[in-house]
Amino acid sequence: MVLTEEPNIIYEDANFLAVDKPAGMLTHKTRINTDSTRTNPEAEQACYGAHAEIGQRKSVLSQFESVTLVDWLLEKYPEISSVGEHSPDYPWAASESKTQQANLRPGIVHRLDRETSGILLVARTQKYFEYLQSLFRTRQIKKTYLALVFGSPKEKRGRIDKPIGITTGSIKRSVHSKKMFKPAVTAYTVKKTFSAPDGETFSLLEVIPETGRTHQIRVHCAAIGHPVVGDRLYGRQNQPAWASRLMLHAYSLEFSNAEGQRLKLEVEPQQALESFISYPQAML
Repeated sequence: MVLTEEPNIIYEDANFLAVDKPAGMLTHKTRINTDSTRTNPEAEQACYGAHAEIGQRKSVLSQFESVTLVDWLLEKYPEISSVGEHSPDYPWAASESKTQQANLRPGIVHRLDRETSGILLVARTQKYFEYLQSLFRTRQIKKTYLALVFGSPKEKRGRIDKPIGITTGSIKRSVHSKKMFKPAVTAYTVKKTFSAPDGETFSLLEVIPETGRTHQIRVHCAAIGHPVVGDRLYGRQNQPAWASRLMLHAYSLEFSNAEGQRLKLEVEPQQALESFISYPQAML
Protein backbone atom coordinates (compact mmCIF):
# COMPACT_ATOMS: atom_id res chain seq x y z
CA MET A 1 0.00 0.00 0.00
CA VAL A 2 1.75 3.22 -1.15
CA LEU A 3 0.33 6.59 -0.13
CA THR A 4 1.80 10.05 -0.66
CA GLU A 5 0.28 11.18 2.62
CA GLU A 6 -0.52 8.47 5.14
CA PRO A 7 -2.91 8.64 8.06
CA ASN A 8 -1.33 9.35 11.44
CA ILE A 9 -2.26 7.88 14.81
CA ILE A 10 -2.42 10.82 17.20
CA TYR A 11 -3.76 8.96 20.25
CA GLU A 12 -3.90 5.31 21.23
CA ASP A 13 -4.95 3.28 24.25
CA ALA A 14 -6.43 -0.18 24.81
CA ASN A 15 -9.96 1.04 24.02
CA PHE A 16 -9.73 3.32 21.01
CA LEU A 17 -7.57 5.17 18.51
CA ALA A 18 -7.67 8.72 17.21
CA VAL A 19 -6.41 8.95 13.65
CA ASP A 20 -5.68 11.90 11.36
CA LYS A 21 -7.34 11.03 8.03
CA PRO A 22 -5.83 12.68 4.94
CA ALA A 23 -8.01 14.58 2.49
CA GLY A 24 -9.02 12.36 -0.43
CA MET A 25 -9.15 9.11 1.52
CA LEU A 26 -12.42 7.23 1.95
CA THR A 27 -13.16 6.19 5.52
CA HIS A 28 -14.38 2.77 4.44
CA LYS A 29 -15.36 0.90 1.29
CA THR A 30 -18.66 1.50 -0.45
CA ARG A 31 -20.19 -0.09 -3.54
CA ILE A 32 -19.03 2.98 -5.48
CA ASN A 33 -15.37 2.00 -5.15
CA THR A 34 -15.53 -1.81 -5.40
CA ASP A 35 -14.37 -3.43 -8.63
CA SER A 36 -17.44 -5.65 -8.97
CA THR A 37 -19.95 -2.82 -9.37
CA ARG A 38 -17.73 0.12 -10.22
CA THR A 39 -19.46 3.10 -11.81
CA ASN A 40 -17.88 5.30 -14.47
CA PRO A 41 -15.21 7.74 -13.25
CA GLU A 42 -17.34 10.82 -13.86
CA ALA A 43 -20.15 9.44 -11.70
CA GLU A 44 -17.72 8.53 -8.94
CA GLN A 45 -16.18 11.99 -8.95
CA ALA A 46 -19.61 13.59 -8.85
CA CYS A 47 -20.66 11.41 -5.94
CA TYR A 48 -17.80 12.77 -3.84
CA GLY A 49 -18.33 16.37 -4.74
CA ALA A 50 -15.65 16.96 -7.38
CA HIS A 51 -17.69 18.00 -10.39
CA ALA A 52 -14.73 19.10 -12.52
CA GLU A 53 -14.15 16.75 -15.46
CA ILE A 54 -11.55 14.05 -14.97
CA GLY A 55 -8.11 15.23 -16.04
CA GLN A 56 -8.82 18.96 -15.72
CA ARG A 57 -7.06 19.21 -12.39
CA LYS A 58 -4.71 17.10 -10.31
CA SER A 59 -6.93 16.09 -7.43
CA VAL A 60 -5.92 14.47 -4.17
CA LEU A 61 -8.77 12.01 -4.76
CA SER A 62 -6.67 10.01 -7.23
CA GLN A 63 -4.13 9.14 -4.51
CA PHE A 64 -6.62 6.91 -2.75
CA GLU A 65 -8.48 5.23 -5.62
CA SER A 66 -8.82 1.92 -3.78
CA VAL A 67 -7.16 2.32 -0.37
CA THR A 68 -9.48 3.26 2.49
CA LEU A 69 -8.75 4.24 6.07
CA VAL A 70 -10.20 0.90 7.18
CA ASP A 71 -7.74 -0.96 4.90
CA TRP A 72 -4.86 0.95 6.47
CA LEU A 73 -6.12 0.38 10.01
CA LEU A 74 -6.71 -3.37 9.58
CA GLU A 75 -3.07 -3.89 8.65
CA LYS A 76 -1.96 -2.32 11.91
CA TYR A 77 -4.86 -3.18 14.23
CA PRO A 78 -6.42 -6.45 13.01
CA GLU A 79 -8.43 -6.77 16.23
CA ILE A 80 -10.88 -4.11 15.02
CA SER A 81 -12.19 -6.52 12.35
CA SER A 82 -14.77 -7.87 14.82
CA VAL A 83 -15.80 -4.45 16.16
CA GLY A 84 -18.87 -2.67 14.84
CA GLU A 85 -22.52 -3.10 14.00
CA HIS A 86 -24.47 -4.84 11.25
CA SER A 87 -26.76 -2.08 10.04
CA PRO A 88 -24.98 0.19 7.53
CA ASP A 89 -27.15 2.82 5.90
CA TYR A 90 -26.66 1.56 2.36
CA PRO A 91 -29.33 0.27 -0.05
CA TRP A 92 -27.53 -3.04 -0.67
CA ALA A 93 -27.43 -3.99 3.04
CA ALA A 94 -30.40 -6.37 2.85
CA SER A 95 -28.71 -8.48 0.15
CA GLU A 96 -25.52 -9.15 2.11
CA SER A 97 -24.69 -11.32 5.08
CA LYS A 98 -24.09 -9.76 8.48
CA THR A 99 -20.38 -10.56 8.20
CA GLN A 100 -20.08 -8.71 4.88
CA GLN A 101 -22.00 -5.76 6.28
CA ALA A 102 -19.88 -5.53 9.44
CA ASN A 103 -16.65 -5.67 7.44
CA LEU A 104 -17.50 -2.49 5.55
CA ARG A 105 -16.58 -0.29 8.51
CA PRO A 106 -14.99 -2.22 11.39
CA GLY A 107 -14.27 -0.02 14.40
CA ILE A 108 -15.54 3.12 12.69
CA VAL A 109 -17.74 5.12 15.05
CA HIS A 110 -18.28 8.18 12.82
CA ARG A 111 -17.18 9.34 9.39
CA LEU A 112 -15.65 12.25 7.51
CA ASP A 113 -16.37 13.17 3.89
CA ARG A 114 -13.77 11.81 1.50
CA GLU A 115 -12.25 15.23 0.81
CA THR A 116 -12.31 16.32 4.47
CA SER A 117 -9.15 15.78 6.51
CA GLY A 118 -8.74 15.47 10.23
CA ILE A 119 -9.44 13.58 13.40
CA LEU A 120 -11.56 10.45 13.53
CA LEU A 121 -12.17 7.98 16.38
CA VAL A 122 -11.83 4.21 15.94
CA ALA A 123 -12.96 1.73 18.61
CA ARG A 124 -10.74 -1.24 19.42
CA THR A 125 -13.36 -3.12 21.45
CA GLN A 126 -17.08 -3.66 21.00
CA LYS A 127 -17.77 -2.22 24.45
CA TYR A 128 -15.99 1.02 23.61
CA PHE A 129 -17.58 1.16 20.17
CA GLU A 130 -20.97 1.26 21.86
CA TYR A 131 -19.75 3.80 24.44
CA LEU A 132 -18.42 6.20 21.79
CA GLN A 133 -21.54 5.75 19.68
CA SER A 134 -23.66 6.75 22.67
CA LEU A 135 -21.57 9.93 23.13
CA PHE A 136 -22.10 10.95 19.51
CA ARG A 137 -25.79 10.07 19.64
CA THR A 138 -26.37 12.19 22.76
CA ARG A 139 -24.13 15.03 21.50
CA GLN A 140 -21.59 14.68 24.29
CA ILE A 141 -18.63 15.03 21.92
CA LYS A 142 -17.67 18.57 20.95
CA LYS A 143 -16.45 18.66 17.35
CA THR A 144 -14.44 21.63 16.05
CA TYR A 145 -13.55 22.15 12.38
CA LEU A 146 -11.49 24.65 10.42
CA ALA A 147 -13.05 25.85 7.16
CA LEU A 148 -11.62 28.22 4.59
CA VAL A 149 -14.54 30.00 2.89
CA PHE A 150 -15.07 32.57 0.19
CA GLY A 151 -15.75 36.12 1.35
CA SER A 152 -16.12 37.55 4.84
CA PRO A 153 -19.27 36.88 6.90
CA LYS A 154 -20.88 40.05 8.27
CA GLU A 155 -21.17 38.53 11.72
CA LYS A 156 -17.84 37.52 13.25
CA ARG A 157 -19.69 35.01 15.40
CA GLY A 158 -22.82 33.32 14.17
CA ARG A 159 -25.15 30.38 14.54
CA ILE A 160 -26.75 28.84 11.47
CA ASP A 161 -30.02 27.16 12.41
CA LYS A 162 -31.39 25.73 9.16
CA PRO A 163 -32.88 22.23 8.75
CA ILE A 164 -31.28 20.14 6.01
CA GLY A 165 -33.08 17.83 3.60
CA ILE A 166 -32.18 15.69 0.59
CA THR A 167 -32.53 17.20 -2.87
CA THR A 168 -34.87 15.01 -4.92
CA GLY A 169 -33.04 12.95 -7.53
CA SER A 170 -29.62 13.90 -6.20
CA ILE A 171 -27.06 13.02 -3.55
CA LYS A 172 -26.99 16.68 -2.53
CA ARG A 173 -28.38 18.10 0.70
CA SER A 174 -30.16 21.44 0.87
CA VAL A 175 -31.69 23.86 3.37
CA HIS A 176 -34.50 24.38 0.85
CA SER A 177 -35.55 20.73 0.51
CA LYS A 178 -38.29 19.32 2.74
CA LYS A 179 -37.55 15.71 1.78
CA MET A 180 -36.34 13.86 4.90
CA PHE A 181 -35.29 17.21 6.38
CA LYS A 182 -33.92 17.26 9.92
CA PRO A 183 -32.86 20.04 12.32
CA ALA A 184 -29.28 21.21 11.78
CA VAL A 185 -27.33 23.81 13.76
CA THR A 186 -23.80 25.08 13.11
CA ALA A 187 -21.92 27.70 15.15
CA TYR A 188 -18.96 29.55 13.67
CA THR A 189 -16.34 32.15 14.57
CA VAL A 190 -14.29 34.11 12.03
CA LYS A 191 -10.63 33.60 13.02
CA LYS A 192 -8.89 35.44 10.15
CA THR A 193 -9.72 37.27 6.94
CA PHE A 194 -7.31 37.01 4.00
CA SER A 195 -6.89 39.44 1.14
CA ALA A 196 -5.37 37.63 -1.86
CA PRO A 197 -3.19 39.46 -4.43
CA ASP A 198 -6.00 39.33 -7.01
CA GLY A 199 -8.34 41.11 -4.58
CA GLU A 200 -10.43 38.07 -3.64
CA THR A 201 -11.30 37.76 0.04
CA PHE A 202 -11.28 34.55 2.06
CA SER A 203 -12.03 33.81 5.71
CA LEU A 204 -10.84 31.10 8.06
CA LEU A 205 -13.71 29.91 10.25
CA GLU A 206 -13.69 27.85 13.40
CA VAL A 207 -16.85 25.78 13.04
CA ILE A 208 -18.72 23.74 15.65
CA PRO A 209 -21.55 21.55 14.31
CA GLU A 210 -24.10 21.12 17.08
CA THR A 211 -25.83 18.41 15.06
CA GLY A 212 -24.35 15.75 12.79
CA ARG A 213 -26.06 15.88 9.41
CA THR A 214 -24.40 14.69 6.20
CA HIS A 215 -22.43 17.53 4.56
CA GLN A 216 -23.76 19.88 7.27
CA ILE A 217 -20.90 22.39 7.37
CA ARG A 218 -20.65 22.53 3.58
CA VAL A 219 -24.40 23.04 3.16
CA HIS A 220 -24.66 25.67 5.92
CA CYS A 221 -21.65 27.68 4.73
CA ALA A 222 -23.08 27.74 1.21
CA ALA A 223 -26.50 28.71 2.59
CA ILE A 224 -25.12 31.93 4.12
CA GLY A 225 -23.28 32.82 0.91
CA HIS A 226 -19.80 31.72 1.97
CA PRO A 227 -19.16 28.25 0.53
CA VAL A 228 -16.09 26.27 1.53
CA VAL A 229 -13.18 26.73 -0.86
CA GLY A 230 -12.67 23.68 -3.05
CA ASP A 231 -16.28 22.52 -2.71
CA ARG A 232 -17.58 21.86 -6.21
CA LEU A 233 -20.75 20.18 -4.98
CA TYR A 234 -22.13 23.10 -2.95
CA GLY A 235 -19.89 25.96 -4.04
CA ARG A 236 -18.29 27.35 -7.16
CA GLN A 237 -17.33 25.36 -10.20
CA ASN A 238 -14.47 27.78 -10.97
CA GLN A 239 -12.23 27.26 -7.96
CA PRO A 240 -8.84 28.93 -7.37
CA ALA A 241 -5.94 27.07 -8.99
CA TRP A 242 -4.42 26.30 -5.58
CA ALA A 243 -7.62 24.67 -4.27
CA SER A 244 -6.60 21.07 -4.95
CA ARG A 245 -8.85 19.84 -2.15
CA LEU A 246 -11.85 20.73 -0.04
CA MET A 247 -10.57 23.26 2.50
CA LEU A 248 -12.32 21.65 5.47
CA HIS A 249 -10.49 20.04 8.39
CA ALA A 250 -11.76 18.24 11.49
CA TYR A 251 -9.50 19.95 14.01
CA SER A 252 -10.51 18.62 17.44
CA LEU A 253 -12.76 16.32 19.45
CA GLU A 254 -13.46 16.91 23.13
CA PHE A 255 -15.21 14.35 25.35
CA SER A 256 -15.02 12.32 28.56
CA ASN A 257 -13.76 8.76 28.37
CA ALA A 258 -15.48 5.89 30.16
CA GLU A 259 -13.30 6.50 33.23
CA GLY A 260 -14.50 10.10 33.51
CA GLN A 261 -11.28 11.72 32.27
CA ARG A 262 -11.83 14.73 29.99
CA LEU A 263 -9.91 14.46 26.72
CA LYS A 264 -9.31 17.07 24.03
CA LEU A 265 -7.65 15.64 20.95
CA GLU A 266 -6.36 18.02 18.28
CA VAL A 267 -4.63 17.66 14.94
CA GLU A 268 -3.23 20.47 12.81
CA PRO A 269 -4.22 20.60 9.12
CA GLN A 270 -1.78 19.26 6.56
CA GLN A 271 -0.36 20.60 3.30
CA ALA A 272 -2.69 22.84 1.26
CA LEU A 273 -4.93 24.12 4.04
CA GLU A 274 -2.06 24.63 6.47
CA SER A 275 -0.06 26.68 3.96
CA PHE A 276 -3.01 28.95 3.25
CA ILE A 277 -3.76 29.48 6.95
CA SER A 278 -0.23 30.87 7.34
CA TYR A 279 -0.63 33.13 4.29
CA PRO A 280 1.66 36.15 5.01
CA GLN A 281 -0.98 38.82 4.25
CA ALA A 282 -3.42 37.47 6.85
CA MET A 283 -5.27 40.19 8.73
CA LEU A 284 -6.30 39.31 12.28
